[in-house]
Amino acid sequence: MLALPTLPHFPLTRAAAEGGQQDLTISALVPFNLSGHPALSLPLAPDRDRPVSLQLVGRRGDDAGVCRAARYLLGTRPAAIPTTTGDRYVQPGR
Repeated sequence: MLALPTLPHFPLTRAAAEGGQQDLTISALVPFNLSGHPALSLPLAPDRDRPVSLQLVGRRGDDAGVCRAARYLLGTRPAAIPTTTGDRYVQPGR
């Protein structure tokens, strides 16, 4: 099981995106999804008032293992998971 940041930096704020700033960074999940490795992204507590997430990547064919790891992390750190992100942030390319 690999645990990695989902993005190499914070996502754009809504104001920056509406102001024309672009971010063409591709999520780090894409290469693993293309290779057939199960991967998912978990939201974590915000840092410097910006959203942060952690990606989990498992062995090929071990989707259930990735889901078990996510459930474990969610169960042991419920305070770290935000209840809502509102509309303050946008994902690049959306």
